[in-house]
Amino acid sequence: MYSIAIVGAKNSGKTTLVEQLLKSLAENGYRCMSKKHTSHHHAFDTIGKDSERHRKSGATLTIAINPGEFAIFSAPHDTLQNKIEDAIKSEFDYCLIEGDKFSTVDKILLTRNISEIDSKNIKQIIATYGDDLSKLSKNNFETNSIDTLCSFIIAQSKMKITTGDLQ
Repeated sequence: MYSIAIVGAKNSGKTTLVEQLLKSLAENGYRCMSKKHTSHHHAFDTIGKDSERHRKSGATLTIAINPGEFAIFSAPHDTLQNKIEDAIKSEFDYCLIEGDKFSTVDKILLTRNISEIDSKNIKQIIATYGDDLSKLSKNNFETNSIDTLCSFIIAQSKMKITTGDLQ
């Protein structure tokens, strides 16, 4: 599985780009997962519902299942998170990560509102996306060039597979 993070300032279009890339990759026959990384705290579970009550009562991990989906809730726990991701990564071709500027994966930096973040300290930028061309990468993609960007991501992943440097 090839992981790539979509990073940028607040309101730079990260969610929209992740949605567009997921759709394009899926249309090309790839199985994708996504991760949303956020630096601010908000509840993923509904307060007062059974799954939240289970966690408050002491469950380290709670799985909620209904006929259409399932969810895993847990307090942040790197070892557990890594084990879960290791267990499922063989099921997917791509993992698109929204946010997580300081991870070790390849990154696409959105240039909209770029002055609002310290982009110089973001490592492993392999491309930029947006109408404000950046000198932070030799690979710059203009807004709405989704097919071209998707092809670039696919090529990057194949190169990583060939070199054995898959993330």
